Amino acid sequence: MKRYVAVVTVLISGLLICFMPGVSLSQEVKTGAKPEAAAPEAAAPEAAAPAAQPAIGEEELEYSWGKVSSITSDQIVVKEYDYDSDTETDVTYTIDPKVTVKNIAALKDIKVGESVSIDYLVVDGKNIAKVITVEKPTEPEEPAAPAEE
Repeated sequence: MKRYVAVVTVLISGLLICFMPGVSLSQEVKTGAKPEAAAPEAAAPEAAAPAAQPAIGEEELEYSWGKVSSITSDQIVVKEYDYDSDTETDVTYTIDPKVTVKNIAALKDIKVGESVSIDYLVVDGKNIAKVITVEKPTEPEEPAAPAEE
């Protein structure tokens, strides 16, 4: 019985502390700041600072991969799987003049049918390829020799 009373007392105390007016365990006041300074933000959430945007020069790259359908010096078309429509679609990427290529010597070495991954930016509705990586097939593992008994 004593254990039951102790548990109930702890639970009620915890609830009272959490729901006491003026006490919030989730807010933090900066050192030296007055607690009243935080009140206007709570009253007007629309006055909160906008979401952080990448600084100029920092770019938010997106990622995709698929098989090369066609390639020219300034664009690459990749057949990708569209999970929303459950179909394969051709997606065109404009190749940035400063594109970085990986696993190959030069852009001209990319062949139709190869698997590639592309890091790209969307600028004015166009996909701009910044990094193209040719996915090299992994060597299949040789079957293990049967254990001798």
